[in-house]
Amino acid sequence: MADASHRVDPLLQVKLAYQESELASQLKKLPLGAAELSIIRDRAEKLRDGRLKTRGDALLPIILASFIFDSLCTSQGITQAPFLIISQQPFG
Repeated sequence: MADASHRVDPLLQVKLAYQESELASQLKKLPLGAAELSIIRDRAEKLRDGRLKTRGDALLPIILASFIFDSLCTSQGITQAPFLIISQQPFG
């Protein structure tokens, strides 16, 4: 059984999930140029290789992982057709 110091209140979990969602929503509104995509790509590679641990052993929130994935996938379309604006609307 986990000790009390490692338990998280369900209400706090909901609040944290909402804040992560809001943060990802705001990040999606920012324009991503070549420099920003380079930083995202570098950090994503470090996360993949286990060289970047800003939260200790905690896993990356799925919402942030989704933002990184979407940013890197849609960047290929932007570099091939700079006049094309790709919408990053969330599903559902």
